Amino acid sequence: MVKTKEFDKQVDSKVNLTVKIDKDLLRKIRVVAAEEGKSISALFSNFIQEKYSKTDSYEEARKRAIALMNSGIELKWEKPLSRDEMHERR
Repeated sequence: MVKTKEFDKQVDSKVNLTVKIDKDLLRKIRVVAAEEGKSISALFSNFIQEKYSKTDSYEEARKRAIALMNSGIELKWEKPLSRDEMHERR
């Protein structure tokens, strides 16, 4: 519920969604929802939120990785010795 400033009333931010699924799948979903003590709607909503949060986490990690690649990493690389320099007798 979202409380609006203008009217000081509560507005439900959720919407109804109609989905067609197989009867056997619905039976299984009802069992899972009952075992977890949730409604089918709550079960579905939680599933979508978890899936979405994983996508967000992936996108955030991707952006951090790209930023790190763009900024570069100091590898302290030194030019290797040439063949002659390696076999030079001292």
